[in-house]
Amino acid sequence: MPRRHANPNQLSLFALSPAVAPAVQPRIIPPPLIDRPATSHQPPANSSSLLAPRSEPLRDYQIEAIAFAKQHGSAIIVLPTNTGKTEVEFHLAADVLEQGKVICVAEKTLLCEQHFREAKERIRLKEDEVVLAIGNSRERAADKKSFYANARLIIGTPETLVNDIASGALDLKDVKLGLLDEVHHTQGNDAYAKLGAMLASVNINRVGLSASPAESGDRLQALLEMLQISIGADAVFIRTDKDTEKYVRKPAEIKVFVTLEDERKRALTLLFRIAGDIFGNMLASARTARLGSLTANYSFSKFRLPLHEELENGHSIVDDACKRLRGKKPWDLSESERAIFDAMKYHAALWKITKCYDYLARIGSEEFNEFAGKILEDRKTKAAELIRDDGRFRECVRVAATLSDHPKTDAILRLLASNDRQGIIFVETHAHARRLANFLNEHGISAHELLGSSGMTKKRQSGVRADFEAGKYRILVATSVAEEGLHLPVLHTGIFYSPAHTSISYQQRRGRVRDAEGRVFILIADETSDVSLYYATRGRDRSVAKALEGLRA
Repeated sequence: MPRRHANPNQLSLFALSPAVAPAVQPRIIPPPLIDRPATSHQPPANSSSLLAPRSEPLRDYQIEAIAFAKQHGSAIIVLPTNTGKTEVEFHLAADVLEQGKVICVAEKTLLCEQHFREAKERIRLKEDEVVLAIGNSRERAADKKSFYANARLIIGTPETLVNDIASGALDLKDVKLGLLDEVHHTQGNDAYAKLGAMLASVNINRVGLSASPAESGDRLQALLEMLQISIGADAVFIRTDKDTEKYVRKPAEIKVFVTLEDERKRALTLLFRIAGDIFGNMLASARTARLGSLTANYSFSKFRLPLHEELENGHSIVDDACKRLRGKKPWDLSESERAIFDAMKYHAALWKITKCYDYLARIGSEEFNEFAGKILEDRKTKAAELIRDDGRFRECVRVAATLSDHPKTDAILRLLASNDRQGIIFVETHAHARRLANFLNEHGISAHELLGSSGMTKKRQSGVRADFEAGKYRILVATSVAEEGLHLPVLHTGIFYSPAHTSISYQQRRGRVRDAEGRVFILIADETSDVSLYYATRGRDRSVAKALEGLRA
Protein backbone atom coordinates (compact mmCIF):
# COMPACT_ATOMS: atom_id res chain seq x y z
CA MET A 1 0.00 0.00 0.00
CA PRO A 2 1.20 3.56 -0.65
CA ARG A 3 3.05 5.25 2.16
CA ARG A 4 3.89 8.89 2.66
CA HIS A 5 7.16 10.57 3.50
CA ALA A 6 7.44 12.54 6.72
CA ASN A 7 7.09 16.26 6.21
CA PRO A 8 6.99 18.89 8.97
CA ASN A 9 4.61 21.04 6.91
CA GLN A 10 1.75 18.56 6.87
CA LEU A 11 -0.65 17.41 9.56
CA SER A 12 -1.32 13.96 10.96
CA LEU A 13 -3.41 14.85 13.98
CA PHE A 14 -6.38 12.62 13.85
CA ALA A 15 -5.06 9.50 15.47
CA LEU A 16 -5.03 11.60 18.64
CA SER A 17 -7.84 11.51 21.13
CA PRO A 18 -10.52 14.23 20.85
CA ALA A 19 -9.29 15.75 24.07
CA VAL A 20 -5.77 16.20 22.74
CA ALA A 21 -6.27 17.17 19.10
CA PRO A 22 -7.64 20.72 19.54
CA ALA A 23 -4.54 21.71 21.47
CA VAL A 24 -2.33 20.98 18.47
CA GLN A 25 -4.44 22.54 15.74
CA PRO A 26 -2.24 24.07 13.02
CA ARG A 27 -1.32 27.70 13.31
CA ILE A 28 -1.58 29.36 9.93
CA ILE A 29 0.34 32.59 9.45
CA PRO A 30 -1.16 34.35 6.42
CA PRO A 31 1.18 36.02 3.97
CA PRO A 32 1.38 39.81 4.20
CA LEU A 33 -1.43 41.81 2.64
CA ILE A 34 -0.78 42.90 -0.90
CA ASP A 35 -1.91 46.37 -1.91
CA ARG A 36 -4.11 46.49 -4.95
CA PRO A 37 -3.15 49.07 -7.56
CA ALA A 38 -5.55 51.97 -7.05
CA THR A 39 -6.65 53.06 -10.51
CA SER A 40 -3.61 52.38 -12.65
CA HIS A 41 -5.58 50.40 -15.26
CA GLN A 42 -8.77 51.89 -16.60
CA PRO A 43 -11.22 50.20 -18.97
CA PRO A 44 -10.32 50.42 -22.65
CA ALA A 45 -11.21 53.74 -24.23
CA ASN A 46 -13.72 52.06 -26.55
CA SER A 47 -15.48 50.23 -23.68
CA SER A 48 -19.16 49.77 -24.51
CA SER A 49 -21.77 52.11 -23.07
CA LEU A 50 -23.84 48.99 -22.40
CA LEU A 51 -21.62 48.15 -19.43
CA ALA A 52 -22.77 49.48 -16.08
CA PRO A 53 -20.01 51.31 -14.14
CA ARG A 54 -17.90 49.25 -11.79
CA SER A 55 -16.05 50.45 -8.70
CA GLU A 56 -12.96 48.32 -9.28
CA PRO A 57 -10.91 49.12 -12.39
CA LEU A 58 -9.90 46.42 -14.82
CA ARG A 59 -6.63 44.69 -14.04
CA ASP A 60 -3.74 44.83 -16.49
CA TYR A 61 -4.07 41.19 -17.59
CA GLN A 62 -7.85 41.64 -18.14
CA ILE A 63 -7.20 44.62 -20.41
CA GLU A 64 -4.58 42.60 -22.29
CA ALA A 65 -6.93 39.60 -22.63
CA ILE A 66 -9.76 41.78 -23.98
CA ALA A 67 -7.43 43.42 -26.51
CA PHE A 68 -6.02 40.04 -27.54
CA ALA A 69 -9.48 38.55 -28.19
CA LYS A 70 -10.59 41.60 -30.16
CA GLN A 71 -7.43 41.46 -32.25
CA HIS A 72 -7.68 37.75 -33.06
CA GLY A 73 -11.47 37.39 -33.29
CA SER A 74 -11.34 33.73 -32.26
CA ALA A 75 -8.99 32.78 -29.43
CA ILE A 76 -8.43 30.86 -26.20
CA ILE A 77 -8.03 32.91 -22.99
CA VAL A 78 -6.20 31.13 -20.15
CA LEU A 79 -6.43 32.78 -16.71
CA PRO A 80 -6.14 31.16 -13.25
CA THR A 81 -9.23 30.64 -11.12
CA ASN A 82 -10.56 33.67 -9.26
CA THR A 83 -8.92 36.20 -11.57
CA GLY A 84 -12.00 37.71 -13.22
CA LYS A 85 -12.57 35.77 -16.44
CA THR A 86 -16.27 36.65 -16.26
CA GLU A 87 -15.46 40.38 -16.42
CA VAL A 88 -13.41 39.73 -19.55
CA GLU A 89 -16.43 37.95 -21.04
CA PHE A 90 -18.76 40.85 -20.20
CA HIS A 91 -16.48 43.40 -21.88
CA LEU A 92 -16.18 41.26 -25.00
CA ALA A 93 -19.94 40.66 -25.05
CA ALA A 94 -20.90 44.31 -24.48
CA ASP A 95 -18.65 45.46 -27.31
CA VAL A 96 -20.21 43.02 -29.79
CA LEU A 97 -23.81 43.53 -28.61
CA GLU A 98 -23.75 46.88 -30.37
CA GLN A 99 -23.55 44.91 -33.63
CA GLY A 100 -25.49 41.69 -33.00
CA LYS A 101 -26.23 38.79 -30.67
CA VAL A 102 -23.83 37.00 -28.33
CA ILE A 103 -23.97 33.39 -27.11
CA CYS A 104 -22.38 32.63 -23.73
CA VAL A 105 -21.93 28.94 -22.87
CA ALA A 106 -21.17 27.20 -19.58
CA GLU A 107 -21.16 23.47 -18.80
CA LYS A 108 -23.13 23.56 -15.53
CA THR A 109 -26.63 24.92 -15.00
CA LEU A 110 -25.58 26.63 -11.77
CA LEU A 111 -22.80 28.48 -13.57
CA CYS A 112 -25.20 29.55 -16.34
CA GLU A 113 -27.59 30.91 -13.72
CA GLN A 114 -24.74 32.81 -12.09
CA HIS A 115 -23.68 34.36 -15.41
CA PHE A 116 -27.32 35.25 -16.09
CA ARG A 117 -27.73 37.10 -12.79
CA GLU A 118 -24.42 38.91 -13.12
CA ALA A 119 -25.05 39.83 -16.75
CA LYS A 120 -28.36 41.47 -15.87
CA GLU A 121 -26.51 43.61 -13.33
CA ARG A 122 -23.50 44.47 -15.51
CA ILE A 123 -24.96 44.82 -19.00
CA ARG A 124 -27.68 47.33 -19.74
CA LEU A 125 -30.21 45.36 -21.75
CA LYS A 126 -33.97 45.08 -21.58
CA GLU A 127 -35.58 42.26 -19.57
CA ASP A 128 -36.29 40.03 -22.58
CA GLU A 129 -32.94 40.73 -24.25
CA VAL A 130 -31.01 38.49 -21.83
CA VAL A 131 -32.25 34.88 -21.80
CA LEU A 132 -31.24 31.75 -19.93
CA ALA A 133 -31.37 28.58 -22.06
CA ILE A 134 -31.06 25.60 -19.73
CA GLY A 135 -32.98 22.37 -20.26
CA ASN A 136 -36.74 22.59 -20.59
CA SER A 137 -37.44 25.74 -18.63
CA ARG A 138 -41.08 26.80 -18.71
CA GLU A 139 -40.47 29.96 -20.77
CA ARG A 140 -38.30 28.18 -23.35
CA ALA A 141 -40.49 25.07 -23.63
CA ALA A 142 -43.64 27.10 -24.38
CA ASP A 143 -42.39 28.50 -27.69
CA LYS A 144 -38.68 28.24 -28.40
CA LYS A 145 -38.65 30.60 -31.37
CA SER A 146 -40.48 33.29 -29.41
CA PHE A 147 -38.12 32.68 -26.49
CA TYR A 148 -35.17 33.77 -28.64
CA ALA A 149 -37.02 36.41 -30.69
CA ASN A 150 -35.82 39.51 -28.84
CA ALA A 151 -32.73 37.96 -27.23
CA ARG A 152 -29.41 39.74 -27.65
CA LEU A 153 -27.39 37.93 -24.97
CA ILE A 154 -28.10 34.18 -24.82
CA ILE A 155 -26.65 32.26 -21.87
CA GLY A 156 -27.01 28.48 -21.76
CA THR A 157 -25.56 25.01 -21.59
CA PRO A 158 -23.92 23.63 -24.76
CA GLU A 159 -26.39 20.74 -25.06
CA THR A 160 -29.42 23.06 -24.95
CA LEU A 161 -27.97 25.51 -27.46
CA VAL A 162 -26.84 22.78 -29.88
CA ASN A 163 -30.33 21.23 -29.82
CA ASP A 164 -32.05 24.59 -30.35
CA ILE A 165 -29.74 25.52 -33.23
CA ALA A 166 -30.23 22.10 -34.86
CA SER A 167 -34.03 22.37 -34.54
CA GLY A 168 -34.10 25.88 -35.99
CA ALA A 169 -35.41 27.49 -32.82
CA LEU A 170 -32.21 29.54 -32.49
CA ASP A 171 -31.07 31.19 -35.73
CA LEU A 172 -27.37 32.02 -35.92
CA LYS A 173 -27.67 34.64 -38.67
CA ASP A 174 -27.49 37.60 -36.25
CA VAL A 175 -25.01 36.05 -33.80
CA LYS A 176 -21.60 37.76 -33.82
CA LEU A 177 -19.72 36.07 -30.95
CA GLY A 178 -19.67 32.80 -29.02
CA LEU A 179 -18.12 32.83 -25.53
CA LEU A 180 -17.25 29.31 -24.37
CA ASP A 181 -16.63 29.28 -20.61
CA GLU A 182 -14.69 26.34 -19.07
CA VAL A 183 -13.68 25.41 -22.61
CA HIS A 184 -11.52 22.51 -21.37
CA HIS A 185 -14.72 20.43 -21.45
CA THR A 186 -14.40 20.25 -25.23
CA GLN A 187 -13.73 16.60 -25.98
CA GLY A 188 -14.08 14.69 -29.24
CA ASN A 189 -17.58 15.16 -30.60
CA ASP A 190 -19.25 16.51 -27.44
CA ALA A 191 -21.66 19.45 -27.28
CA TYR A 192 -18.88 22.02 -26.89
CA ALA A 193 -17.16 20.75 -30.04
CA LYS A 194 -20.46 20.60 -31.94
CA LEU A 195 -21.31 24.15 -30.93
CA GLY A 196 -17.84 25.35 -31.94
CA ALA A 197 -18.30 23.73 -35.35
CA MET A 198 -21.76 25.28 -35.75
CA LEU A 199 -20.41 28.75 -34.97
CA ALA A 200 -17.39 28.25 -37.23
CA SER A 201 -19.60 27.12 -40.14
CA VAL A 202 -21.11 30.60 -40.35
CA ASN A 203 -17.91 32.47 -39.44
CA ILE A 204 -18.94 33.49 -35.92
CA ASN A 205 -15.98 34.37 -33.70
CA ARG A 206 -15.32 31.95 -30.83
CA VAL A 207 -13.54 32.83 -27.60
CA GLY A 208 -12.90 29.99 -25.16
CA LEU A 209 -11.94 30.63 -21.54
CA SER A 210 -10.43 28.29 -18.96
CA ALA A 211 -7.98 28.13 -16.07
CA SER A 212 -6.43 24.93 -17.46
CA PRO A 213 -7.48 24.17 -21.03
CA ALA A 214 -4.98 21.39 -21.74
CA GLU A 215 -2.09 19.45 -20.19
CA SER A 216 0.30 19.83 -23.12
CA GLY A 217 0.92 21.68 -26.34
CA ASP A 218 -0.51 18.76 -28.32
CA ARG A 219 -3.71 18.75 -26.28
CA LEU A 220 -4.02 22.51 -26.72
CA GLN A 221 -3.50 22.10 -30.45
CA ALA A 222 -6.30 19.48 -30.49
CA LEU A 223 -8.59 21.89 -28.62
CA LEU A 224 -7.93 24.62 -31.19
CA GLU A 225 -8.70 22.19 -34.00
CA MET A 226 -11.96 21.00 -32.38
CA LEU A 227 -13.14 24.60 -32.01
CA GLN A 228 -11.80 25.39 -35.49
CA ILE A 229 -9.72 28.28 -34.18
CA SER A 230 -6.70 29.33 -36.24
CA ILE A 231 -3.93 26.78 -35.77
CA GLY A 232 -1.02 27.72 -33.52
CA ALA A 233 -0.28 28.96 -30.02
CA ASP A 234 -0.46 32.57 -31.24
CA ALA A 235 -4.25 32.26 -30.90
CA VAL A 236 -3.87 31.53 -27.17
CA PHE A 237 -3.59 34.21 -24.46
CA ILE A 238 -1.96 32.80 -21.32
CA ARG A 239 -1.43 34.33 -17.91
CA THR A 240 -0.38 32.23 -14.91
CA ASP A 241 -0.40 32.60 -11.12
CA LYS A 242 2.85 34.57 -11.30
CA ASP A 243 1.17 37.19 -13.49
CA THR A 244 -1.87 37.60 -11.26
CA GLU A 245 -0.44 37.18 -7.75
CA LYS A 246 -0.39 40.92 -7.04
CA TYR A 247 -4.18 40.90 -7.39
CA VAL A 248 -5.16 37.45 -6.15
CA ARG A 249 -3.75 35.70 -3.10
CA LYS A 250 -4.63 32.03 -2.80
CA PRO A 251 -5.75 30.61 0.57
CA ALA A 252 -3.41 28.39 2.56
CA GLU A 253 -3.47 24.70 1.54
CA ILE A 254 -2.97 22.07 4.23
CA LYS A 255 -2.59 18.30 3.79
CA VAL A 256 -4.28 16.37 6.58
CA PHE A 257 -3.17 12.74 6.94
CA VAL A 258 -5.77 10.56 8.63
CA THR A 259 -4.77 7.31 10.36
CA LEU A 260 -6.97 4.26 9.75
CA GLU A 261 -8.04 1.79 12.43
CA ASP A 262 -6.17 -1.51 12.63
CA GLU A 263 -9.24 -3.58 11.71
CA ARG A 264 -9.90 -1.45 8.64
CA LYS A 265 -6.27 -1.91 7.60
CA ARG A 266 -6.62 -5.69 8.02
CA ALA A 267 -9.72 -5.76 5.83
CA LEU A 268 -7.97 -3.63 3.21
CA THR A 269 -5.01 -6.00 3.18
CA LEU A 270 -7.38 -8.89 2.44
CA LEU A 271 -9.05 -6.92 -0.38
CA PHE A 272 -5.64 -6.06 -1.82
CA ARG A 273 -4.65 -9.74 -1.87
CA ILE A 274 -7.93 -10.75 -3.50
CA ALA A 275 -7.40 -8.09 -6.16
CA GLY A 276 -3.83 -9.34 -6.75
CA ASP A 277 -4.99 -12.93 -7.27
CA ILE A 278 -7.78 -11.85 -9.65
CA PHE A 279 -5.31 -9.69 -11.55
CA GLY A 280 -2.92 -12.63 -11.98
CA ASN A 281 -5.71 -14.85 -13.33
CA MET A 282 -6.82 -12.09 -15.69
CA LEU A 283 -3.31 -11.71 -17.15
CA ALA A 284 -3.02 -15.49 -17.58
CA SER A 285 -6.32 -15.53 -19.49
CA ALA A 286 -5.23 -12.52 -21.55
CA ARG A 287 -2.03 -14.32 -22.60
CA THR A 288 -4.00 -17.40 -23.62
CA ALA A 289 -6.46 -15.18 -25.49
CA ARG A 290 -3.58 -13.33 -27.16
CA LEU A 291 -4.94 -10.02 -25.84
CA GLY A 292 -1.65 -8.18 -25.80
CA SER A 293 -3.45 -4.83 -25.60
CA LEU A 294 -4.95 -5.85 -22.23
CA THR A 295 -1.60 -6.83 -20.69
CA ALA A 296 -0.03 -3.64 -22.11
CA ASN A 297 -2.78 -1.60 -20.46
CA TYR A 298 -1.60 -2.88 -17.06
CA SER A 299 2.12 -2.61 -17.61
CA PHE A 300 3.25 -2.15 -13.99
CA SER A 301 5.92 -4.61 -12.87
CA LYS A 302 4.66 -4.99 -9.29
CA PHE A 303 0.93 -5.27 -8.63
CA ARG A 304 -0.92 -2.19 -7.44
CA LEU A 305 -4.59 -1.32 -7.53
CA PRO A 306 -5.51 -0.15 -11.04
CA LEU A 307 -6.42 3.46 -11.71
CA HIS A 308 -9.93 4.33 -12.87
CA GLU A 309 -8.65 5.20 -16.36
CA GLU A 310 -6.86 1.86 -16.62
CA LEU A 311 -10.01 -0.02 -15.64
CA GLU A 312 -12.06 1.88 -18.20
CA ASN A 313 -9.52 1.16 -20.95
CA GLY A 314 -9.32 -2.50 -19.91
CA HIS A 315 -13.10 -2.83 -20.03
CA SER A 316 -13.17 -1.41 -23.57
CA ILE A 317 -10.49 -3.88 -24.68
CA VAL A 318 -12.21 -7.02 -23.37
CA ASP A 319 -15.66 -5.78 -24.40
CA ASP A 320 -14.51 -5.21 -27.99
CA ALA A 321 -12.89 -8.64 -28.06
CA CYS A 322 -16.10 -10.31 -26.84
CA LYS A 323 -18.21 -8.44 -29.39
CA ARG A 324 -16.18 -10.01 -32.18
CA LEU A 325 -17.29 -13.46 -30.96
CA ARG A 326 -21.01 -12.76 -30.95
CA GLY A 327 -23.02 -15.32 -32.86
CA LYS A 328 -20.55 -18.12 -32.26
CA LYS A 329 -21.77 -21.24 -30.49
CA PRO A 330 -19.90 -22.20 -27.28
CA TRP A 331 -18.75 -25.50 -28.78
CA ASP A 332 -17.31 -23.67 -31.80
CA LEU A 333 -14.98 -21.53 -29.68
CA SER A 334 -11.27 -22.24 -29.67
CA GLU A 335 -9.25 -22.28 -26.45
CA SER A 336 -8.00 -18.74 -27.05
CA GLU A 337 -11.54 -17.51 -27.74
CA ARG A 338 -12.89 -19.07 -24.54
CA ALA A 339 -10.05 -17.36 -22.69
CA ILE A 340 -11.38 -14.00 -23.86
CA PHE A 341 -14.56 -14.56 -21.86
CA ASP A 342 -12.46 -15.63 -18.86
CA ALA A 343 -10.44 -12.42 -19.15
CA MET A 344 -13.66 -10.43 -19.21
CA LYS A 345 -14.93 -12.23 -16.07
CA TYR A 346 -11.72 -11.56 -14.18
CA HIS A 347 -11.59 -7.95 -15.34
CA ALA A 348 -15.15 -7.32 -14.13
CA ALA A 349 -14.23 -8.88 -10.77
CA LEU A 350 -11.10 -6.70 -10.59
CA TRP A 351 -13.25 -3.60 -11.15
CA LYS A 352 -15.65 -4.61 -8.38
CA ILE A 353 -12.96 -5.47 -5.83
CA THR A 354 -11.07 -2.24 -6.59
CA LYS A 355 -14.25 -0.31 -5.95
CA CYS A 356 -14.73 -2.18 -2.66
CA TYR A 357 -11.22 -1.22 -1.61
CA ASP A 358 -11.79 2.39 -2.64
CA TYR A 359 -14.97 2.68 -0.60
CA LEU A 360 -13.50 1.14 2.54
CA ALA A 361 -10.13 2.92 2.33
CA ARG A 362 -11.06 6.38 1.12
CA ILE A 363 -14.78 7.08 1.51
CA GLY A 364 -16.73 5.24 4.19
CA SER A 365 -17.78 2.02 5.85
CA GLU A 366 -21.42 2.42 4.85
CA GLU A 367 -20.52 2.83 1.18
CA PHE A 368 -18.48 -0.37 1.35
CA ASN A 369 -21.24 -2.26 3.17
CA GLU A 370 -23.82 -1.22 0.60
CA PHE A 371 -21.67 -2.14 -2.40
CA ALA A 372 -20.47 -5.41 -0.84
CA GLY A 373 -24.11 -6.28 -0.10
CA LYS A 374 -24.94 -5.95 -3.79
CA ILE A 375 -22.11 -8.35 -4.66
CA LEU A 376 -23.37 -10.89 -2.11
CA GLU A 377 -26.90 -10.67 -3.51
CA ASP A 378 -25.80 -10.84 -7.17
CA ARG A 379 -26.67 -14.28 -8.53
CA LYS A 380 -26.41 -13.31 -12.21
CA THR A 381 -22.78 -12.41 -12.91
CA LYS A 382 -19.76 -14.69 -12.76
CA ALA A 383 -17.62 -11.81 -11.52
CA ALA A 384 -19.77 -11.46 -8.39
CA GLU A 385 -19.73 -15.22 -7.89
CA LEU A 386 -15.94 -15.23 -8.09
CA ILE A 387 -15.68 -12.62 -5.31
CA ARG A 388 -18.51 -14.03 -3.21
CA ASP A 389 -16.94 -17.48 -3.08
CA ASP A 390 -13.69 -16.12 -1.66
CA GLY A 391 -13.60 -16.58 2.11
CA ARG A 392 -11.36 -13.54 2.47
CA PHE A 393 -14.11 -11.33 1.07
CA ARG A 394 -16.66 -12.68 3.53
CA GLU A 395 -14.17 -11.90 6.32
CA CYS A 396 -13.86 -8.31 5.01
CA VAL A 397 -17.63 -7.92 5.11
CA ARG A 398 -17.71 -9.20 8.68
CA VAL A 399 -14.96 -6.80 9.79
CA ALA A 400 -16.51 -3.81 8.00
CA ALA A 401 -19.81 -4.39 9.79
CA THR A 402 -18.03 -3.74 13.11
CA LEU A 403 -16.40 -0.47 11.99
CA SER A 404 -17.73 3.00 12.66
CA ASP A 405 -17.72 5.62 9.93
CA HIS A 406 -14.48 6.57 8.20
CA PRO A 407 -11.99 8.45 10.42
CA LYS A 408 -12.15 11.31 7.92
CA THR A 409 -15.53 12.30 9.35
CA ASP A 410 -13.99 12.89 12.77
CA ALA A 411 -11.23 14.89 11.06
CA ILE A 412 -13.89 17.10 9.45
CA LEU A 413 -15.57 17.78 12.79
CA ARG A 414 -12.25 18.87 14.26
CA LEU A 415 -11.40 21.11 11.33
CA LEU A 416 -14.81 22.79 11.44
CA ALA A 417 -14.51 23.29 15.20
CA SER A 418 -11.66 25.76 14.64
CA ASN A 419 -14.04 28.47 13.34
CA ASP A 420 -17.71 29.04 12.60
CA ARG A 421 -17.33 30.42 9.07
CA GLN A 422 -19.06 28.95 6.00
CA GLY A 423 -17.35 26.33 3.91
CA ILE A 424 -17.65 23.62 1.28
CA ILE A 425 -16.75 19.93 1.36
CA PHE A 426 -16.13 18.14 -1.94
CA VAL A 427 -17.06 14.45 -2.17
CA GLU A 428 -17.27 11.97 -5.05
CA THR A 429 -20.81 10.50 -4.98
CA HIS A 430 -24.37 11.69 -4.44
CA ALA A 431 -25.02 9.08 -1.75
CA HIS A 432 -21.94 10.13 0.20
CA ALA A 433 -22.88 13.82 -0.06
CA ARG A 434 -26.31 13.12 1.43
CA ARG A 435 -24.92 10.94 4.19
CA LEU A 436 -22.17 13.38 5.16
CA ALA A 437 -24.61 16.31 5.21
CA ASN A 438 -26.87 14.30 7.55
CA PHE A 439 -23.86 13.43 9.72
CA LEU A 440 -22.92 17.11 10.09
CA ASN A 441 -26.48 18.10 10.94
CA GLU A 442 -26.60 15.40 13.60
CA HIS A 443 -23.47 16.95 15.13
CA GLY A 444 -24.91 20.46 15.23
CA ILE A 445 -23.37 21.82 12.03
CA SER A 446 -26.03 23.02 9.59
CA ALA A 447 -25.29 21.49 6.21
CA HIS A 448 -26.94 20.57 2.93
CA GLU A 449 -25.84 18.52 -0.06
CA LEU A 450 -25.48 20.08 -3.52
CA LEU A 451 -25.73 17.46 -6.27
CA GLY A 452 -25.58 17.24 -10.05
CA SER A 453 -28.68 17.06 -12.24
CA SER A 454 -29.01 13.27 -11.87
CA GLY A 455 -29.42 13.66 -8.10
CA MET A 456 -31.10 17.04 -7.74
CA THR A 457 -33.39 19.12 -9.95
CA LYS A 458 -32.06 22.39 -11.36
CA LYS A 459 -34.66 24.28 -9.33
CA ARG A 460 -33.52 22.56 -6.15
CA GLN A 461 -29.86 23.25 -6.98
CA SER A 462 -30.64 26.95 -7.26
CA GLY A 463 -32.63 26.87 -4.02
CA VAL A 464 -29.84 25.20 -2.05
CA ARG A 465 -27.32 27.71 -3.36
CA ALA A 466 -29.57 30.65 -2.49
CA ASP A 467 -30.20 29.28 1.00
CA PHE A 468 -26.47 28.83 1.53
CA GLU A 469 -25.67 32.36 0.43
CA ALA A 470 -28.44 33.64 2.73
CA GLY A 471 -26.74 31.87 5.66
CA LYS A 472 -29.28 29.10 6.19
CA TYR A 473 -26.52 26.48 5.99
CA ARG A 474 -22.98 26.72 7.22
CA ILE A 475 -21.62 23.91 5.04
CA LEU A 476 -22.28 22.75 1.49
CA VAL A 477 -21.41 19.11 0.80
CA ALA A 478 -20.98 19.08 -2.95
CA THR A 479 -20.07 16.82 -5.83
CA SER A 480 -18.29 18.10 -8.96
CA VAL A 481 -21.34 20.26 -9.79
CA ALA A 482 -19.84 22.99 -7.57
CA GLU A 483 -16.28 22.77 -8.85
CA GLU A 484 -16.30 25.18 -11.73
CA GLY A 485 -16.73 28.92 -11.77
CA LEU A 486 -19.22 29.33 -8.94
CA HIS A 487 -18.76 32.60 -7.08
CA LEU A 488 -19.55 31.95 -3.44
CA PRO A 489 -17.98 34.93 -1.66
CA VAL A 490 -18.92 33.63 1.79
CA LEU A 491 -16.62 30.60 1.57
CA HIS A 492 -13.82 30.58 4.11
CA THR A 493 -13.05 26.86 4.32
CA GLY A 494 -12.68 24.24 1.61
CA ILE A 495 -12.27 20.55 2.40
CA PHE A 496 -11.43 17.86 -0.14
CA TYR A 497 -12.77 14.67 1.43
CA SER A 498 -10.36 12.89 -0.90
CA PRO A 499 -7.71 14.28 -3.25
CA ALA A 500 -8.96 15.45 -6.63
CA HIS A 501 -8.51 12.99 -9.50
CA THR A 502 -7.27 15.54 -12.08
CA SER A 503 -5.25 18.73 -12.05
CA ILE A 504 -8.22 20.61 -13.52
CA SER A 505 -10.49 19.37 -10.73
CA TYR A 506 -7.84 20.28 -8.15
CA GLN A 507 -7.54 23.84 -9.45
CA GLN A 508 -11.29 24.33 -9.77
CA ARG A 509 -12.08 23.01 -6.28
CA ARG A 510 -9.39 25.15 -4.71
CA GLY A 511 -10.60 28.18 -6.64
CA ARG A 512 -13.97 28.11 -4.87
CA VAL A 513 -12.36 29.48 -1.68
CA ARG A 514 -11.77 33.13 -2.47
CA ASP A 515 -11.14 34.39 1.03
CA ALA A 516 -7.41 35.16 1.18
CA GLU A 517 -7.48 34.33 4.90
CA GLY A 518 -9.28 31.06 4.23
CA ARG A 519 -7.93 27.53 4.24
CA VAL A 520 -8.14 24.55 1.93
CA PHE A 521 -7.74 21.16 3.63
CA ILE A 522 -7.04 17.98 1.65
CA LEU A 523 -7.84 14.80 3.60
CA ILE A 524 -5.54 11.86 2.84
CA ALA A 525 -6.13 8.41 4.29
CA ASP A 526 -2.64 7.29 5.23
CA GLU A 527 -1.21 4.18 3.55
CA THR A 528 -3.98 4.12 0.91
CA SER A 529 -4.33 5.16 -2.72
CA ASP A 530 -5.20 8.66 -1.46
CA VAL A 531 -1.47 9.23 -1.02
CA SER A 532 -0.45 8.32 -4.58
CA LEU A 533 -3.51 10.11 -5.98
CA TYR A 534 -2.61 13.35 -4.20
CA TYR A 535 1.01 13.38 -5.33
CA ALA A 536 0.12 12.27 -8.87
CA THR A 537 -2.42 15.08 -9.21
CA ARG A 538 -0.03 17.68 -7.83
CA GLY A 539 2.63 16.40 -10.21
CA ARG A 540 0.27 16.77 -13.16
CA ASP A 541 -0.68 20.25 -11.93
CA ARG A 542 2.97 21.30 -11.95
CA SER A 543 3.36 19.76 -15.42
CA VAL A 544 0.38 21.77 -16.68
CA ALA A 545 1.84 24.97 -15.22
CA LYS A 546 5.17 24.21 -16.86
CA ALA A 547 3.48 23.45 -20.20
CA LEU A 548 1.56 26.72 -20.09
CA GLU A 549 4.73 28.65 -19.31
CA GLY A 550 6.39 26.90 -22.24
CA LEU A 551 3.57 27.82 -24.59
CA ARG A 552 4.04 31.47 -23.70
CA ALA A 553 7.70 31.40 -24.65
